[in-house]
Amino acid sequence: MNFASLRAARQLGWLPVALNGLYQIGLKTGIFRLLLPPRARTTPLARIFPVSTTVPRDDPFPEAEEILSGKIRLFGGDLVPVRLAPSAPLRHWTAYESLPGASDIKLIWEPARFGFVFPLGRAFQRSNDERYAAAFWRYFEEFESANPPYSGENWMSGQEAGLRLMAFCYAGQLFAPAKEASTLERMRRLSASIAAHAERLPATLLYARAQNNNHLLTEAAALYTAARALPTHPRAAQWHKLGKKWLNWCFANQFDEDGEYIQHSSNYQRLALQTALWVFTIAPSQFDAYRPTLARAARWLEHHTDPLSGHACNLGANDGANIFPATSAPFDDFRPALNAARKQWAAGSEQSSAPQPAAWHHLRVKRYTSRPSHADHLHLDLWLNGLYLTLDPGTFSYNAAPPWDNALTTALVHNTLTVDDLDQMTRAGRFLYLDWGASRWLDDQTAESDAYARLGVIHRRRVESLPDGWRVRDEALFTRPGVPHQLRLHWLLADLPWQFSLLENGAALTLQALFGAIAIKIQADFPAQVSLFRAGESLLTAAPADPIRGWFSPTYTAKIPALSLALTGQCDHSAAFITTVERG
Repeated sequence: MNFASLRAARQLGWLPVALNGLYQIGLKTGIFRLLLPPRARTTPLARIFPVSTTVPRDDPFPEAEEILSGKIRLFGGDLVPVRLAPSAPLRHWTAYESLPGASDIKLIWEPARFGFVFPLGRAFQRSNDERYAAAFWRYFEEFESANPPYSGENWMSGQEAGLRLMAFCYAGQLFAPAKEASTLERMRRLSASIAAHAERLPATLLYARAQNNNHLLTEAAALYTAARALPTHPRAAQWHKLGKKWLNWCFANQFDEDGEYIQHSSNYQRLALQTALWVFTIAPSQFDAYRPTLARAARWLEHHTDPLSGHACNLGANDGANIFPATSAPFDDFRPALNAARKQWAAGSEQSSAPQPAAWHHLRVKRYTSRPSHADHLHLDLWLNGLYLTLDPGTFSYNAAPPWDNALTTALVHNTLTVDDLDQMTRAGRFLYLDWGASRWLDDQTAESDAYARLGVIHRRRVESLPDGWRVRDEALFTRPGVPHQLRLHWLLADLPWQFSLLENGAALTLQALFGAIAIKIQADFPAQVSLFRAGESLLTAAPADPIRGWFSPTYTAKIPALSLALTGQCDHSAAFITTVERG
C-alpha cells in the first residue's frame, strides 16, 4: 500500500478500504462467477403495492407517446433512441472492470434502468390502452435477448441491477391487467428475470457497503422488494433478511442530524427520498422508527428548493438520476418528490399557503464526516423571482475526455474564494477528495472555512439580505502576514444579456432578466483584476481560453453557457472583497 492509499484509508476509514479490497479480490479470483447460479428459478409474482382505482381517465402523457415511438429523455434531457443492447462481444460482467471503457458507461446504464416504465404505467392506468403495456414487453424482451443474466455491461453494477429489478416489479403489477399484452409466458419470464436480478446482488453487497452511499441503499431496497415480490422463491428469506438489515442501517446512518444525505448532493437527496418512499409504499409499517429521520431529510431538500420554479440548488454531484418519476413533471422539478415526502412522513403541509419568498439564498457550510464529491466550502447560491442567479456548476460528465472528466467539482468554478489557484481539498482521484477541511457558522449571517489554513489563510464570508438583494463580504484572514498569496473571488452567473463597466479594483455588471435589471458590483480593498468568461472564452480581453469556465450543467451530459466573473489579486495581508447584488 502506497502513501496515498494510506492517507485515503486514514481519512475514509479502514473498513470501506478493506471491503473494497475484498471486492477486488473477488473480481480477480473469479469467486463472483461461482457464487451466481447458472439460471434463476421461476416463482409467481405477488402484488407489492396498492394501485389506485380512482385514477382520472384523461389523455395519455406525451412522454409515454415518445416512448412508444422508441425515444426517451436521457437524464431528463433531449430525446434519444432507446438502446438496450450493450457493446459486443458479451463477457461475464466481472471482466469489464479490467477493460478500458470506450465511452461513458452511464450512457449504457441509464436506459437499462427502465425508468421509462413509470410514464408507461401511468398512461396505461389512465387509459387502459394496451399499447403502453405492449411497449414495455417489447423493451423487456429486447433487453432479455441482448443482456442474458450476468453477461454484458448492464450487469456490472449491483445498483443498476437493483434499480431495474424494482422497475420490473412495478411493470409486472401495473401491466398485469393487460390481457393481450401480459401473457402468462411473459409474466413467467419477467418473474425469472426479477429472480436473476435479485441473485446478482448478495455476492457483491460488500462493494456497496464499501461505498456506503446510494449503492447500499438502492441494493438493499431491491433485495427487500424481490423478497416481497417473489415470496415463494427459495431465497426470498435471505433477500428479506439482507434487505431489511441494510435498509435499517442506511436509514439510521446515512442521514446526518440536519437530514442531509451522505452523498452531499441535492439530486442524491431526492434519490434517497424516492428510494425510501418506494420502501414505505411496499412495506407501510416496517420502518416507522425512521419517520423523523426521513421527515428531516425532506425538510433539508425543501430548504434547498426554489418554491417558485421547483428547481433545487445544484449542490454536489448531479448525474441525472430520477429513479421513480411519479408524475410527468420535468427532471429538474423537485416538487413531486417533496410533496410525496411531506404526505408520507408529515414533513410539513403538502403545499404551504404562505407567500413564497421572491429572494432567498443558501450558503454552503459543512463539516464533512463522509467524503464530499465537490470542493464547495462557503459556496453561495442566490435565487431571485424563481431565477437561479448565482449557480452551482453541476457535474456534466464523470467519464468524458479531459478536461471534462468530472472537472466541475473544483472550488475554482464555484461561488467562493480560492487561494493561489489551488483547490480547497486534495484531489486524489476522479471521484475522491482528501483533506476535506471544514466550515462553520459564527453567527446567523457569517461563516468561515479553514480549507486554506495550510497556507495561512482563513476565508470568512458574511451574507446580508437587503430589501432588493444581498451584500456579501468575503475576508481572507492571513494567519501568517507577510507571506504573499493570490486571492480570487469567483461568481458563476445565469447567462443573461449583460452590460459591463470597470471600477477601481473591481467591476459593475448589469444583467437583464425577464423581471428587470439586476445590478452586481464586486470590489476588492487591494489591487485586483477582473475577468469575465462565457463558455470557456474571455469576453473582455484576448486572454487564453479556459475551457471549464463559464458553464452550467443542469443534468448529466448537458452543459449550457453561463457567465464566469472573477476578481483576482495578490497581497501579503488580510484583505476583503465586497459583492452587492440588487434589483433595479
